[in-house]
Amino acid sequence: MPTDAEPVVLRRYAQFALDHLLAAVVSVLFAVGLFALALVLIDRGLLSREVGPHVIPAVGWSYAGALLLSAFWVQVWSPLRNGGASPGMRLVGIRVRALDGGEPTLGAYLLRWLVMAVDGQLFGLVGAVLIAVTPKRQRLGDVVARTVVERVRPTGTAPGPGQTSSAAR
Repeated sequence: MPTDAEPVVLRRYAQFALDHLLAAVVSVLFAVGLFALALVLIDRGLLSREVGPHVIPAVGWSYAGALLLSAFWVQVWSPLRNGGASPGMRLVGIRVRALDGGEPTLGAYLLRWLVMAVDGQLFGLVGAVLIAVTPKRQRLGDVVARTVVERVRPTGTAPGPGQTSSAAR
């Protein structure tokens, strides 16, 4: 019997790619802006030329920090503040819900994000296998955080045969 989770699997992959593309673009723009600022400051004499060799490593570390912060925003903060959906999730029509049907807590989102270190192993193969074999199509982060990713149906759309509505949970 089909479940509401089954149509979500491919959407999860698309969402992951979209969200991480967004995080990467924001981080690259930040790093390029920081590098340009450093060059302008050096050119105008507001920053010593001796600092020049240290600009690239500083921009690299700043990029890494920006990437971490933007990933946190995409995976934790945005879904917490937007009904369980990151920007990519909103685009593909899915959201995160607690197993009891309620809104996940900050702790649940943090757990999901931290366990992505395991789910993401082998280019996401670990998470993909778990999504394929678990009854509720959960990756390890979802199992640990007691969450599930579900499809968001347009208002007024009835669930298909054998499916329950999100409101009934």
